[in-house]
Amino acid sequence: MDFIYIIMYAILVFPFFCIVKISMNYKTVKTANSYIGNEKYECIIISDHSLIDKLMIYYSGVGWLIKALNNFNINYKILTEITPEEVKSILYDQNCYGIYLLGHGKRAGLSISGNIMDYSQFRNAPKKDFVVQLHCNHSNGESLADLIAIDKNKSNVSNGTRSAIRNNGYFFKYWVQSKLYKFNF
Repeated sequence: MDFIYIIMYAILVFPFFCIVKISMNYKTVKTANSYIGNEKYECIIISDHSLIDKLMIYYSGVGWLIKALNNFNINYKILTEITPEEVKSILYDQNCYGIYLLGHGKRAGLSISGNIMDYSQFRNAPKKDFVVQLHCNHSNGESLADLIAIDKNKSNVSNGTRSAIRNNGYFFKYWVQSKLYKFNF
């Protein structure tokens, strides 16, 4: 009998949960008050050119990251459906001190519209406090964090593939920390 309930849950409830979660995260990203100004900020770069990219990224819980940044009162900018020129502009912006990269990629590059933008071209970009690569990091080569991050401990570059579920855990943990900070626990 328990098996039947598990199957019913998998067929009826779980897809509904996924759709609600995706739409909530998508709405959070699209309605976020992205920073515009001359002060220091962190940047969330989302390479979401295809429907599959959007589903995976918005399922990953990026909304938790935005809520955490708001709780910490951190200025941030969000870039979606990016071009290589936009990424270059952010990486060379002296006011940007931290980077979050979401999408598909490999250790040494980010996929933008199906083409890999190699991170090695940014070897001489201004150093950032941290770089968080929340895309797959398989293959060889230097990550963007290896090239430009000052604080390797605050940076996050996994080995191998990276899943939306793993990113969700990362974002949720950061959001919980921000709630504790906000309420001074």
